[in-house]
Amino acid sequence: MAKKFLKTLTNNIGFKLLAVVFAFVLWLVVYNIDDPVKSKSYTTNVIIENSSVITDMNKYYEVVDGSNRVTFSISAKRTTLDKLEDSDFTAVADMSTLVMEDDGVHGTVELKITSSRYESSIKYNGKAKYLRVSLENLMTKQFVISPNTKGKVADGYALGDVIISGSNILKVSGPESVVSQISGAMATIDVNGVATSVSDNVIPTLYDAQGNEIDTTKLTMNISTVSIEAAVLGTKDVPVVFETIGTPAESYAVAEITADVDTVKVKGYASALNEITSLNVPAELLDISEMSDSLTTTIDISEYLPTGVTLVDNGDAVVEVTVVIAKYETEVFNVSTSRIEVEGLSDKYTLEFVESTIPVTIGGTADQLAGLSASKILLKLDASGLTAGTHTVHLTLADADTGYKLASGTAEVTVKKTSSSGNNSDNSTNSGSGENTGNSDSQDTPASAEVEPEDGAQNTDGTGDTSTGTSTNKNNN
Repeated sequence: MAKKFLKTLTNNIGFKLLAVVFAFVLWLVVYNIDDPVKSKSYTTNVIIENSSVITDMNKYYEVVDGSNRVTFSISAKRTTLDKLEDSDFTAVADMSTLVMEDDGVHGTVELKITSSRYESSIKYNGKAKYLRVSLENLMTKQFVISPNTKGKVADGYALGDVIISGSNILKVSGPESVVSQISGAMATIDVNGVATSVSDNVIPTLYDAQGNEIDTTKLTMNISTVSIEAAVLGTKDVPVVFETIGTPAESYAVAEITADVDTVKVKGYASALNEITSLNVPAELLDISEMSDSLTTTIDISEYLPTGVTLVDNGDAVVEVTVVIAKYETEVFNVSTSRIEVEGLSDKYTLEFVESTIPVTIGGTADQLAGLSASKILLKLDASGLTAGTHTVHLTLADADTGYKLASGTAEVTVKKTSSSGNNSDNSTNSGSGENTGNSDSQDTPASAEVEPEDGAQNTDGTGDTSTGTSTNKNNN
């Protein structure tokens, strides 16, 4: 049985071996037709390693020609290619293998491309791929970050101090061609429409000398954001008050003081603003001693603001001030006693003027006296301390801001006790408007003290006469 099987197996052995070979070849052909070897292109980004080698050379590199993204071809079985994606490949550029070109500016690094899958089943086609870079000197500079704002605070408020909290030193590194253009660094906070202090974290911005913003994509900075705070303060309009020191030359007087501004807007916290009602400039800055000509000067008024208060507009700080000095003259006016306001009279007394008009000497510049008449002069009498009897009392101007001065002026008055019955029908006293009505009880006090003439008046002897100046007489009209 075994011999018969062996004889059958070995019979026509050549044909049988040929059939086996043919069958294998046929299988191989069929297999290759079903899963052939093909080529396919893939694209991936280049990963750079050991870049510190370049920076250690104090150089900055930049990829050129778009070579930081590489496209390559591989060959593999169709079934393998169908399973591979771009994300399966990595292309690494080792900067330690950089080869400089002849121009000394450019260099190339050969890329090592690998696949995370089926690496042993694929073949990379074509020539080697390279990363091409340009080199230039690396530059590092430091800048102080300046605080800045954009927008306008709410009406009635003003911007106060704007500060950067924490570190404000920015260190910038990058190609010399870019870093050398940087002129400054700025952090900007938005204050548009706000009425309270604000803070924010902002990204610093770099500018060139012309104020153009610098592109920072090629730069590295030690600070990504900074904290900035902006104070928002209240505002207030206050008058500017100027005073003088000294006395002009004989027969001259201050006609007026003029300045660029009458009021200025200041800012500060409420506690500080509540304390300021005016900005008073020291008189020592306007010394008119023995002067006969007008004085013009400039004054920095910001120096005289109280602590915690500043000008809203710094342009208001320097003010031009003129003290007009003019020839001093005097004129005599016959003023009705109805133009004299009586103050301080005890209700125990009544007061009557002996004369219905009294002469008063008014001193001032020609311009001040030109339009003045007796009917425009309002006087004041201090009757406090007067007792029953006849007195000669000094008068003062009821309005101290007229510009002109009362050089001399007295009135003779009679003071009487009021009757015990309180009937004042037979007596009259000078009221606040100058009318004579009423009686008063007596007080055991001395007659009123003499009142000295106001500043700027000519010398008087207490009788109403003047020692200098040109005097004329104007009747009450």
